[in-house]
Amino acid sequence: MNEGPTFPAFEIIGKERCLELHKSPDTFKMTTRLAVFHEFYKDVKFYDSEGYCWSVESVESDMKATFFNKLLAHTFYNPSVSFIPHWRKEGKYKLDELKSLYVNAVQQDDDILTQFVDGEQLIQRVNAVKSIKDLIAVAEWMQTDWDCLNLKL
Repeated sequence: MNEGPTFPAFEIIGKERCLELHKSPDTFKMTTRLAVFHEFYKDVKFYDSEGYCWSVESVESDMKATFFNKLLAHTFYNPSVSFIPHWRKEGKYKLDELKSLYVNAVQQDDDILTQFVDGEQLIQRVNAVKSIKDLIAVAEWMQTDWDCLNLKL
């Protein structure tokens, strides 16, 4: 069995520092052909709920890396494909490191993380957390469509 992060876990992607909360490993098993060809996983770090940072060494997929498949993926045919990540444990992380990455992601956000909440309010909540459990709760709060909930009241 391929050892990997304990979920829920935060995925931090690339130099842009995009952030996503994964509640289970099932949410990190599909991508596009082009992403696999471009080795998307090399810019991915996972910060798990046990305090460990993980990277992806490689991915396994049934997709064949033929010239024709690469050509199609760069044009009009770029379907989703499943993959299996092969993890590498980077070591322990400090909560302050993850909080800093989270704040950085919010500051660089293009209305994804702040779709339903104010950016400054989100940053205040992130800065106030004292545990990874609290940070997960902030991420879940952030993903709630508050306007829709208010309409249902």
